[in-house]
Amino acid sequence: MGSFFKFKIKMKLKSLYVIIFLITCLLLSTYLISFETQSKPINPDLSPDYIQMTKILHRFNPGVDYTSLHSLYRIQYPPQKLSHNLQYSIELRFKDNLMKTTSISGLISHVLILVEEALYSKTQAKQKIDRYAQDIANSYQCKVTLETIKGGTPEEIRALLQGYYYQSGLSCAVFIGHISEAWYEVPNDHYWWEGGYGYANWICDLFYMDLDGEWIDSDGNGIYDIHTNGNGDIYPEIFIGHIDPSTMSNYGNKEMLLNKFLDKDHNYWQGNIRLMNYGLIYIDHDWKDYSTYYFRHLYGEKNYDNLKWTEGSNNLVEKFDYLRKRLPNIAYGFTQIWVHSTWESHSFHTGGICYEYEIHESLPRALGYNIDGCHACDWASGVGQYFIGGGYIYNSSPTSLVVIGTTKVGGMLAFEPFYISLGKNNPIGRAFFDWMTDRLKSDEERDFIIGWHYGMTIIGDPLICFLKIPGKSNILFEVHPPVDFHGEKVENRSLLMKETIHTFSWKPNSDNNPDKIYLYRLYEVKLNSLDLIAEIPPSKTTYFRRGVEDREYLYALCSVDTNNKESNFSFTIIK
Repeated sequence: MGSFFKFKIKMKLKSLYVIIFLITCLLLSTYLISFETQSKPINPDLSPDYIQMTKILHRFNPGVDYTSLHSLYRIQYPPQKLSHNLQYSIELRFKDNLMKTTSISGLISHVLILVEEALYSKTQAKQKIDRYAQDIANSYQCKVTLETIKGGTPEEIRALLQGYYYQSGLSCAVFIGHISEAWYEVPNDHYWWEGGYGYANWICDLFYMDLDGEWIDSDGNGIYDIHTNGNGDIYPEIFIGHIDPSTMSNYGNKEMLLNKFLDKDHNYWQGNIRLMNYGLIYIDHDWKDYSTYYFRHLYGEKNYDNLKWTEGSNNLVEKFDYLRKRLPNIAYGFTQIWVHSTWESHSFHTGGICYEYEIHESLPRALGYNIDGCHACDWASGVGQYFIGGGYIYNSSPTSLVVIGTTKVGGMLAFEPFYISLGKNNPIGRAFFDWMTDRLKSDEERDFIIGWHYGMTIIGDPLICFLKIPGKSNILFEVHPPVDFHGEKVENRSLLMKETIHTFSWKPNSDNNPDKIYLYRLYEVKLNSLDLIAEIPPSKTTYFRRGVEDREYLYALCSVDTNNKESNFSFTIIK
């Protein structure tokens, strides 16, 4: 009998062990699945979940009455009879085959510059606008036409663009000063989540980009509400950009602001601004789980800081870090920021609200910015005084020249085509064109595309490129940066001492002519300066630095030719 009970107890224990084992396996598999889900970033480029993204937008409600602000802005610009005058056309051709412009010079064949008549009547503004036209013609070796314009309806201005496009070809248009905007409206924006935002209207640049589609104002209120193929399609034929400092009147009159902007823009086209082939991704709390792998198409796999909000003391993504360490940092050539915004502020999860004047005063140093924040480029809401997108470029920074963002709720999603295009050294306007075409051709619901993307716009010079300045390369010889640049922190020990040193190694770029390389220059990249560390003979591909501190360092290495011309940089970080 005792043996029987022992047998039953053993069987029960075995059953218990089996149950415990199964429960453990179940819990472990659940943990692993959860861990894999948490550690693998969501890639919005594969197929953006517009409903989930709208859900995220609804977490932030600034309580701004945009419709009223837009009405105030529209009152400032009552309808006027159209008057436009052709000033001149510049038409250049290659004199020989020695000058290499860009890989996409053929895509920029004809640029139309439309200038507000009153602004062009100012002597100094006229001189600088004419200089800009010449810069573009020289850089792209393309035709540039300049017209002055006063008044006009969006239909009349679009007809002017259509005339140039169909008669002589047109790649893009640059609007300088105030040019009548086209507006779009929906009865209930983002209606697919929690009842939507209600009625919304906004400035819609796609109206001037799509020249063969049909735009309808069904209720005759001067705001379009239907966009169809018509006799063509809904895709863009050209891209446009706005250089209109009258939207930033808090900082001075529009002529003065325009002159300052065109001066630094001229420095770019003359090759006097160093292009920093290093970028910044700055992602706030609500998008921390989304992949930023798309950014690799611009500067490569390693040449960017990928900063995402994290829990705890190690978090870097917050208001004061952005203002003090990122915006004024000379290392960045292009910045992608994803943060809840209004027309006048960013709202960081950590650190709070960052206002336009704080952006303006920080003197942003990146050449360009992609602001993924609602209404960040909604200059109408600023009613001519200021807006946060304008704060990035209409300032005393010597380098900030262009911003892409939105005039409404929404922003850019599915970034891949945009950064692929930028990575081909296409101008930012063409990258916008390529991305918008991709979104319009996608299988997404039309209302998703309208709600998220129909407010996208470019503030600043839309012809800026980020890898090479068009027209500034010589086909006979161009200096290329070293490759496989690597840095490492090493502890150097001896019997009597111990020190930390930084060691570096790299390989010569096979595209360089070895006889033309004079030396390598190694710099430490600080917030506001490039500090020369060493000049290294071309026969050497290693170096070490003593006397370093226990902190993070960013280093830049370039090739230097016999004419003392530096290549772009290769970068490495040592922590």
